[in-house]
Amino acid sequence: MKSASNSSQPEAKAARSKALEWVCENVIPNCDKAIALVEKGIEEPLTSGNKLSLKYHKRLCPFCGCNEGKFTSLLERYKAVDAERG
Repeated sequence: MKSASNSSQPEAKAARSKALEWVCENVIPNCDKAIALVEKGIEEPLTSGNKLSLKYHKRLCPFCGCNEGKFTSLLERYKAVDAERG
């Protein structure tokens, strides 16, 4: 006989998975979006939300190694430009 908690475990796991998927798609940009965001930030100021996304992208993106060199060099350029803006 299954307890009520055992029957809700798959539902809870699915809900967590869906929430994580939403965060990955909406809060942490994928590598291509992050690179585009950095390039945009070099040209014009970014919103606080976009800055936050970039701050955590490299730490949280499981695939970042594929574009790490390009992302890192662009991010350094962006940080220099953003610091000049004040």
